Amino acid sequence: MDYLWCVLEPNGPHYFVKGILELPIAGQDEPFWWITWVSLSPDNFARFNEKKRPRIEEPMFGWFSSDLPAYPDTVNLKVMVHDEGPDQLPFFELEPTDHPLSIEFYSEMTLAQVHAIADIVYAQE
Repeated sequence: MDYLWCVLEPNGPHYFVKGILELPIAGQDEPFWWITWVSLSPDNFARFNEKKRPRIEEPMFGWFSSDLPAYPDTVNLKVMVHDEGPDQLPFFELEPTDHPLSIEFYSEMTLAQVHAIADIVYAQE
């Protein structure tokens, strides 16, 4: 496992990249960030993991692979992975759906929602 990617062998291999899902917050300049995992196809993972590669211009399809607290099941939501260049976390773009996470991605979340998520996350520690 690397800090930007990992390969899991059981029942696999399965290929994952770590990246950023940004959710806008109403009335705030900075978004809320989730650092999450997305699975990629073997071909896209090979492109992403090339040594000394340039930034990949075309987004890559993937499957959201993190189960986020405070939301219904988030695993396997459709995602486009936008490369930010070598050694940078990619940006994840959710497919527009009626899933609450996708709705927040394309609209805004409130500060109250941010505080509610923080309460859930800290209660799990």
